[in-house]
Amino acid sequence: MIDPIVFKNQILFLIFTAVLCLISCKTTDSHTQNEIKVEKLSTQLEALTPERLIELGEKYREDGDSLKALDCFNTAIKINPSYAPAYTYRGMLYIRIKAYTKALGDLEKAVKLTPEPNPRKSEDMMAYVLYGFCHYELGNYEQAIFVFSQAIGINPYYADAYNFLGLAYFNLRQYEQALKEYTSAIHFGKIVEGTQDAYYLNRGRTYGVMGDYEKAIDDFTKSIELKADVAEVYAERGNAYNLLEKYDKALDDFTQALILESRLTAAYIGCGVVYYNMGKYEESVVSFTKAEKIYPSVYIYVGRGMALTYLAKYEAAIQDFNQALKLKPLDEKIHKMRGITYLNWGKYQQAINDFDESIKLDPNDFETRQGREEAYRALNSNMSDYMFIMPPLKLNETPTQQTVKDAKILEENEN
Repeated sequence: MIDPIVFKNQILFLIFTAVLCLISCKTTDSHTQNEIKVEKLSTQLEALTPERLIELGEKYREDGDSLKALDCFNTAIKINPSYAPAYTYRGMLYIRIKAYTKALGDLEKAVKLTPEPNPRKSEDMMAYVLYGFCHYELGNYEQAIFVFSQAIGINPYYADAYNFLGLAYFNLRQYEQALKEYTSAIHFGKIVEGTQDAYYLNRGRTYGVMGDYEKAIDDFTKSIELKADVAEVYAERGNAYNLLEKYDKALDDFTQALILESRLTAAYIGCGVVYYNMGKYEESVVSFTKAEKIYPSVYIYVGRGMALTYLAKYEAAIQDFNQALKLKPLDEKIHKMRGITYLNWGKYQQAINDFDESIKLDPNDFETRQGREEAYRALNSNMSDYMFIMPPLKLNETPTQQTVKDAKILEENEN
């Protein structure tokens, strides 16, 4: 049987993979032979008990044969439509192939068929937690909270349920409540075996969002002590160090993240941000370019464009801001940055146009109005030696979590 803790840890880091292989046949004869084989298999399966079918289905799943595993679970349900574990394990299989809506239906059925769940029985508890997880993945955070709370009511020591409850509150931006749930997960994870490294990681992220970077670093460090081979934790801690302007430590963490996972976009972005904040604009451009090759994003184009502006490579900077605006056309900050670049390049009318667009989107930005005023004055007089406004000296808003997730999704799709 599958270890529930290992499986739920796989859920947390979004590393489920499954391959459904539909074998096509070259001739009518071979197709007929396959149909006979399937029919024989189905007949053989129906001779087994639902319990044995679940065991067999799990073995097929572990061997990578999802179709045969699904056939076993379907047959178990056909033999006994009231057998809750069959729905739980079929739902688990659907989760592994990210068919969350189908999984939701199966796990809801499993929960309904278990009116008095046994807190000591892993299959009973898994049905609840996975049911809540499906709601979470589908963005039904309130419903997820309801289900995870039910699981905790059944088993108050269930650390993973507190962790998922924290994730749901985090996505609702109820950060104080999320902290309480993660702290409970850490507490009960010490009593009953749990994936504590993940609990510390999630609480550290919450502290980071709340601006308490020292506590975030403490939690990330604890997570690393428990499990030292998770690249994204180093990227998260590197981001916190950057926000505390501890740039050398930040670079060390981003470098370690890349040693562990060479395609981690967030780590390259982190390096680009740190180098920018240190005034090392050439190195910043190199890091952002490496990130772009893996997973292009608005943040990469804007960060690199700002670094290129400081290097007086205005044409290349404009190209980056153009790319950023294709992805996010109504962003006042991008129009502002492109306006600043045009201004320093001496293209004053284009600068005015961008500043005007930025002011339409955000009328209260004083610096944008200052830039437009400088552009008008430069347009009507000789200001070749004038020091125009420049992009900000610090880049602090790094989208670490999102780029970690996106990089993993991209890598899964390529494989």
